Amino acid sequence: CLGSPLTPVMSRRTIALGTPSQVLSQPNSHTLIQSGGGIGPTKPGNRSAPGGQRCQLRPPDGGQMSVLFRDFSTARSFFVSWTSTEESRLFLPIEWLPEGKVRFLDQTRLPREEVWKETAEYSVIAEAIRRLEVRGAPLIGVAAAYGLALAALSIDERDPARFRLRLEEAAAELLSTRPTAVNLSWAIARSLQTIDNLSQIDEIRRALVHEGRRIHEEDVAANQRMGQHGAAILPRDARVMTHCNAGALATGGYGTALGVIRAARARGELRHVY
Repeated sequence: CLGSPLTPVMSRRTIALGTPSQVLSQPNSHTLIQSGGGIGPTKPGNRSAPGGQRCQLRPPDGGQMSVLFRDFSTARSFFVSWTSTEESRLFLPIEWLPEGKVRFLDQTRLPREEVWKETAEYSVIAEAIRRLEVRGAPLIGVAAAYGLALAALSIDERDPARFRLRLEEAAAELLSTRPTAVNLSWAIARSLQTIDNLSQIDEIRRALVHEGRRIHEEDVAANQRMGQHGAAILPRDARVMTHCNAGALATGGYGTALGVIRAARARGELRHVY
C-alpha cells in the first residue's frame, strides 16, 4: 500500500482493536483497519493510501481505528534522492480526510516502522498527543484543532445547550493531554472562539472543521515563509548544524528550523548539514 524503493515485501491482514493503546503490528506486515464512528459507514472497496496507491478494504466493525503499517527494520537508508524541484513537496504527518476522519503518523514507531492511523474519534487524537504519537508544538496544535472538530462531528446531541456542554468536555480532555503545550491550548481557544456566536449545531460542526484546516494550512504557510527568510541570511555553501525536532514531523508538514535548511537546499546554497 505504501510502495516505495525502500518497502520490503509485506503481507496484508486485518486486526480488531480494543483501545488505541492496543494497536498491534508484526514485522514485515501491512495492516489496514478502518475506523468506525465517522459521519457515515465506511464502504467496502478501494481507498487511497499515502503515496497515491490503493488498498482493498473490508467494511469495518464499529469503534475500530485504521492503521497503515510499513516495516523499515531491513531498510538500509531513509534518505532518497532530492532535486531542487522537490522543495515544495509536503510530507503531512497529519491530515483531515474528506469523510470526516483524521489520519496521522504514529511517531512512537519510528524509525523502524511507519504506522499511519485513521480515526473519527477525538479520544484517539487525545491519546495520541498524550503518548507522543503526535509530537512537536506546531503539530500538537493542529492535532488538537482536528480533535475538537472530530468531537463536534461525533457528539450525538440535537439540543444546543447539551451539545455545547459535551463539546466543552471534549476540549477539556484534549487540554489535559499536555497542559504545558502552548500550541495546544492556543488552538483549542482559537477554535472555541470561532463558534462563540454560533447557535446551530451544524454550523458549529462546519466552523470547527474549517478552523482546524485553516490552522493546519496557516502553519504550513508560515513555515514556508520562515524557510525563505531564513535561507536568505545563510551564506552560500553553508554548513549548518541543528539538533532540534523542527522538521516536517514536528509541524503541519514543512518544518521550522529544518524548513530553513529545506529552502536553502532548494536554492543550491547548502553544502552540508550536521
